[in-house]
Amino acid sequence: MKLNFRKGNPKVPFLFLNTFLFLCFYCFLLFFNRYAADDYFFVSTARSKGISGLLSFAYLNWTSRPSVMFLMGVFGNYFQERTALIIYGSLTLLLLVLAIQKLFRLMSNSQMQFLTYSTLFCQAFFFASVSIGETWFWLCSSLSYLLSLVAFLWGLVFLFNGKRNSSTWILLLLSCVYVIGAAESFAVFVFMLCIAALLFAIFASGKNTIIRTKETMNLLLIKLIVVSLFFLIGLSFIYFGPGTQIRKTILRQAGFIETLYLPVRTMVYLAVKKLPSKLPLLLLFTTPFAQLGSGLKNTLTAERLFNSKSLIRILLLILLLIYFSLLPACYLIADRGPERSFTIVSFLLVILFCYLAAYWGYKIQDRIQRPLLLIALTCSSLVLAVLLTLQFRIAPAYSRALDKRIGRVAEEKKTGRKEVLNLDPLPPSGYYYSAELAPDTAYYSNRYFRLEQGLNFNCKVEKGILH
Repeated sequence: MKLNFRKGNPKVPFLFLNTFLFLCFYCFLLFFNRYAADDYFFVSTARSKGISGLLSFAYLNWTSRPSVMFLMGVFGNYFQERTALIIYGSLTLLLLVLAIQKLFRLMSNSQMQFLTYSTLFCQAFFFASVSIGETWFWLCSSLSYLLSLVAFLWGLVFLFNGKRNSSTWILLLLSCVYVIGAAESFAVFVFMLCIAALLFAIFASGKNTIIRTKETMNLLLIKLIVVSLFFLIGLSFIYFGPGTQIRKTILRQAGFIETLYLPVRTMVYLAVKKLPSKLPLLLLFTTPFAQLGSGLKNTLTAERLFNSKSLIRILLLILLLIYFSLLPACYLIADRGPERSFTIVSFLLVILFCYLAAYWGYKIQDRIQRPLLLIALTCSSLVLAVLLTLQFRIAPAYSRALDKRIGRVAEEKKTGRKEVLNLDPLPPSGYYYSAELAPDTAYYSNRYFRLEQGLNFNCKVEKGILH
C-alpha cells in the first residue's frame, strides 16, 4: 500500500529552522563529548592488545559483542578521543536520518520533504530517549543499542527494497552481522520479528496483502529465510561463547512466569516514572507530523489509516512490540534492563506519537490545524534555541573540568606518585553520561580510568557519583 500524499502546505521555514537548530544543538554536544566509564577499559585494552586481542579477550571473559568490540578497537587504536566521538556521533545521526528517509520512501511515492521529516523524527527520538547520555553519547553503550537500531533499520530497507542484486544481499547481511554482535537482548528481539514476519509471509502468500506481486513476495520469503538462519547461527555463536557462559554464572536469570510479567512491570515503571518528564517535548516535537496527516485528506489511504479500528490496532501493535522488546533483557538479568536498553522503546513511542499527530492532522479542519501547527513549530524552535543556549555553559564546563582532571593525573604520573589521589568532583554533565569517579577506588569507573591513563596510583572523588 503506497502512501499517496496530496500536495500539502507545510510551514517550510519553521520546519527547516527546527531541523537547523537541532543539528546545531547536536553538533555542539558532540564537540564537547568525552569518554566515560567502560569506554576507558575498552579503549585501553584495544591499545594494549590490539583489535584482535580485544575481541578475543571480550569473547572469552565477559561479553560476546564482537561488533561493539571491533569498533571500540578501531576508535581506540586509530583515532584521538575527540575525533572518534565526533566521527561516530555524526555518522550515526546521518545513517539514522537516511535510513528513516529510505523507509518513508519505500512506503510513499510522493515528493514530500522526507529528509526534513526524518530529521524531525530523530529530534523527537533524541529527546524521548529514556537516558540521552547513555543512548547517544556514551560510546560503548551507544554502539551496543543505538547503532544496532540503525543497522536494523537499514536491514529493513534492504529487506523490503524489492532488489536481488549482490550489493543488496551484502548490505543486508552486514546489517544482520552488526545487530547480532552488538546487544544480545535486541538481537533476540529482532530474531523474533524475523520469525513472525516469515510466518506472516508464508501464510499470506497468494492473498491480498500490501505486497502485490508474487515475485516480490517470493523474494521477500527468500530474504527472510536467509536472515532468520543467519540470526540463528549468529546468536548460537554468541550464546555459547565462553564470556556469555561466565556472565550467566554471575547474573540470575528469570524463570518462565517471572519472565512473562517482568516486561509488564517494566512498562508500568516507564509509564509512571519516565514518560511524564518526556511527554511535553515528545508531544511538541512530533506535532509537525500533523502535516503528513493533513496531506492525506481525501485519499483512500487515509480512510484505511485514520479510523478508530486502525488507531486501536496500531496502539496494540506498539504495546506488543514494546513488551517483546523488553522480554529478552528481563529474562537475561531477572529485572528491568538498564536505561540504555530502552532505546527501542523510545523509538517505538516516537512512532506512536508521530502517528497520533498525523491522525490529528487528518481529522482536524485545516483552518484550525494550520495556526496550531504554526504555534507548535514556533514553540519547538524557541525550546531548541533555549536548550542550545543553556548548553553553552554546561557542556564546555564539564569537558574542561574533565580535561583538567586528566591533565592533573598526567602530571602526578610524571612525579612517580604511588598514594591515592583525591580529585575535585566534576560539574553537572548535562546531557552526557558522566565520567565521574566514585569514593571507592575499587569501583569499576575508577579502575577503568586508572587503566586507561596508565597510572600506578588510585584516584577517587569524595563525593563521586555512582551510576
